[in-house]
Amino acid sequence: MNLKKISGTRPESIIFLHGNSSSSRVYDELISISDLPYNLVTIDLSGHGEAMHNGRYSFLEMKEDIIEALSTIDGDKLLVGNSLGGHLAIEIAEKIKNVKGLLIFGTPPLTIPPNLIEAYASNPYTVTFFKEHPSHEELESTFPNIVNNQNVVGILKDDFLKADPKCRFALAKNVEEGNVFENEAEIFCNANFKKYIIYGENDPSVNLNYLLELQRRAKILFEVIKMNNCGHYASLERPEAFLKHLEVISDKTFNLINH
Repeated sequence: MNLKKISGTRPESIIFLHGNSSSSRVYDELISISDLPYNLVTIDLSGHGEAMHNGRYSFLEMKEDIIEALSTIDGDKLLVGNSLGGHLAIEIAEKIKNVKGLLIFGTPPLTIPPNLIEAYASNPYTVTFFKEHPSHEELESTFPNIVNNQNVVGILKDDFLKADPKCRFALAKNVEEGNVFENEAEIFCNANFKKYIIYGENDPSVNLNYLLELQRRAKILFEVIKMNNCGHYASLERPEAFLKHLEVISDKTFNLINH
C-alpha cells in the first residue's frame, strides 16, 4: 500500500480510496485544482498504482492495511471512496478514530449475504473487473461504456493494466464466497456521522432506486447527490463539479457550516 499526504492549514484530513484495478490517479486532477484547507491523503491499495505487488489482495487484508495506515493520522477524518474504495470506506469507518463523515460514489452499500443483483444495475462490463486476464476486446468495450467523459478512458485502461491481475482473482473469490463482507447497508444507514452518496447519472453499475430505498429506510439520514454527465468515476470525469460538492460536504462534516 502506498500513502501520500498533502498537508493543509487545518488539522482535519480527507482520505481518498480508489476502486478495483484503479489507482489514486482518479483523484489527481481534483486535488491539483483544490484549495481545500484540509490534509489530503491518497492511498494506492496493494497491487495498484504505485503500491507494491505484495499479495495482500483480499478484501480483509486491504481493510487491515488501511486501518493500520490511518492509525498514524491524527485529527478528524472524512473518508471518500469510489467503487471498491467505497465498500472499504464503509467497513473501516467505525474501526478507526475520529471519522466524522463518509462520501461514497460508484458504491451501493451491500447487505449480508451480498445483495448484488438488487444493489447493482445489470450490465456486461462489471465482469471485466473480476477477470485476471480479460480479452483485448473486453477491455476495449468496457471503459468507454462505464464513463461519460471519454477523455479519461486512457487513464483507466493504464491503471487497469498496471494493477496486479491477482488482485482481481482475490476479489472475485471474495465475492463468490461472500463471507468476508459486513452488512454495509446497516452500517451506512445507522452510523451517526455525516454520510453522502454521489451518483453519476450515467453509471451503468449502480441501481439508483436501491440507493433511494436505502435512504428512505435509514435510521440516520444521509444525502444522495446526483451528478449529471458522468459515469462510474465522477471525481475523474468531472473534477471541478465533484470538488464543489466535496467543499460543501467537508465543511459540513467538520462543522464549519451547519446547513
